[in-house]
Amino acid sequence: MKIPISRQVCPSVETEDIRIMTQGLVGDLHGRPCQIKRGMTVICDSREVLGRVAALVFHRKEGRIIYVILGHLPQEDGYQAFPVAWVDQIGKDSVILKVSADLVKGLPNWHSE
Repeated sequence: MKIPISRQVCPSVETEDIRIMTQGLVGDLHGRPCQIKRGMTVICDSREVLGRVAALVFHRKEGRIIYVILGHLPQEDGYQAFPVAWVDQIGKDSVILKVSADLVKGLPNWHSE
């Protein structure tokens, strides 16, 4: 069973207000819009690889991407969503976060067990 996004990411976000995307532009990161797409490697502030971008959550009313859905490496199951505000840098094939691995690993699962 899939838990609705409104209960797992942000209680104020209604399911009908979102769209799941495989790629998209993220606002003004360090003065320029940057693209995030499925398959990019996600790296925490200590440069530990956390997994890969599985999808993006686009908020229709706000007109912007608000969350990145993280898919874990093969040895782990499930997905987690973190706010775009946690992104520090976007490279050609990677998304570098400004938060710790522990913070990301402590997020609830995107899908129920």
